[in-house]
Amino acid sequence: MPRESEFYRDNLERIIARFPGKEVLNKKDVCEFLGRNYRTVSRFVPFNSAGYISVATLARCLSKGEVSGCGKT
Repeated sequence: MPRESEFYRDNLERIIARFPGKEVLNKKDVCEFLGRNYRTVSRFVPFNSAGYISVATLARCLSKGEVSGCGKT
């Protein structure tokens, strides 16, 4: 079983604290959380076709550096 990134839990906790009770985030939520504009977030965050991303997926992407245009939080 693959080991989760050491930053995954930290990122997950920060996202949950910012958006309590939400399992999925829209682009506006992610823009606010990352402090980036809509265009940048749209380019670097892997939203689904409806424009949403799960909290867990965003935390994983941030911890692995997959959201390169936005930087690690």
